Amino acid sequence: MRINEIFQSLLLIVVFSCLISHVDATCDPAEGTVNNDGKVTDFHTSRTTSSAGDITFRLIEMPCDTPYLKIHVVPKSEDLTVFDWRTITDADLNRDVVIGTDVLAGTTFRLQTQVQDVNDFTCYEPTFRGQICYP
Repeated sequence: MRINEIFQSLLLIVVFSCLISHVDATCDPAEGTVNNDGKVTDFHTSRTTSSAGDITFRLIEMPCDTPYLKIHVVPKSEDLTVFDWRTITDADLNRDVVIGTDVLAGTTFRLQTQVQDVNDFTCYEPTFRGQICYP
């Protein structure tokens, strides 16, 4: 019986901590047109974290029936090895996907996107729409 009480208390602490970290996040719309030639698209809107934590992206609209969108967090230092490319698929629509982990407070960053199956596009200007949240 005592173990259940301890477990429940720990679970509440973990859930509460997760809620607090998400509430403190700044969330901005992130949308744009991606290159339909398979090249990387740079978005020059810079954002700066106010505390440490993870950067998440919620894709709301996928570009032109493509099965996935690749997204990359690029820090101001332009060191492209800091964060890995993340692939967001149809299954991830309307779900928060972590695209930057353990980001330090005061980090200035921007986004890059890419789609590689350009021959499958059904529209002239493939666009995406989503929301980026950062600490």
